[in-house]
Amino acid sequence: MSQFSAAHPLIHCRGWHRLNGAGQLLFRGPGARLQFRCRGEALTLFLGADGVHFDLLLNGVKQGGVGAASFRVQDRACPRFALPAAQPVDVELRQRSESAERDIALYGMLLQQGSLLPHDDGGRRPRIEFIGDSYFVGYGNLLGAAAAQRDGLAAQQVAALTDSQRGMAALCGEQLGANWRISAVSGRGMVRNYAGGDTARLPEIHRATTAAAAAPFRADIAVINLGTNDFSTPLHGVYREPFASQDALVSAYRRGYRDFFHYLGELYGRPQILLVGVPHPQSILQPQLLQALAQELRGEFPLHYCALPPVPLRGCDGHPDLAGHRRCAQVLAEALKPLCEFAAPAQRA
Repeated sequence: MSQFSAAHPLIHCRGWHRLNGAGQLLFRGPGARLQFRCRGEALTLFLGADGVHFDLLLNGVKQGGVGAASFRVQDRACPRFALPAAQPVDVELRQRSESAERDIALYGMLLQQGSLLPHDDGGRRPRIEFIGDSYFVGYGNLLGAAAAQRDGLAAQQVAALTDSQRGMAALCGEQLGANWRISAVSGRGMVRNYAGGDTARLPEIHRATTAAAAAPFRADIAVINLGTNDFSTPLHGVYREPFASQDALVSAYRRGYRDFFHYLGELYGRPQILLVGVPHPQSILQPQLLQALAQELRGEFPLHYCALPPVPLRGCDGHPDLAGHRRCAQVLAEALKPLCEFAAPAQRA
């Protein structure tokens, strides 16, 4: 039996991650993927998470693991998987549900009669970062068309019905063959969260996680969808808020985006930026404002705009289902193809 540290250089993580002082690999999705190649008879992973759902794929095929195609880790777990004997195996651990409040920890792994092997770390190009809210998370996208209840499900139920790997952001990244990551948290906005909640807004979260990351992710393209939560609920409904009126919120929103563009330029070296309008019935201002920003500030920043298509909101709490995510991923990919070609010369340099 061979034991391997989570800090082993042959273990690669797509998505935000860092190593702590104890040698644990901490990561946080949505859409995070751990990838490595190994040989052996069986693999045991030592994981810590707060009710997060995962898939494990061997050579691209989803495995049963601990009795199900997907498994959930509550606190700590040691799922064990049989491996094809004497064959090199590409292993991929995919985070399905969201982990906004707590890091996921890989403590290490055991290989029975096995070893880790050199492996392509997935450093594909271009590098695309999807920055947004529940639409990029894939919130509740597994809910079936015949579900008796769509709204107000418990958090654990929503987690079980969320698969970020089949959300529009991940599907788009894979369709383009890009090196992608998702920086998105459900319910968060540019300057105002859903219902005016006083937790950190997405730009604050992005700054904090980027500062703590183990390795820089220098995005060639940033795809931003923020604003549905800023405008989908009435002001001063639950919390005391700093916006005296809707006009004040709109002004703060526009300033917030401009500041975020400057921040991304300093962080990534002037990436192409695609602003994404979402046709949500409770937030009609979001696409209007983003399209206007793309036009007004195009001379100052490399801005582009696309609008997602209207799709049925058959997922949890008024979100797209799998079919809607597939349709939106196609639209995003078409909008991004010219930007990927534009970014290609810089990647080869």
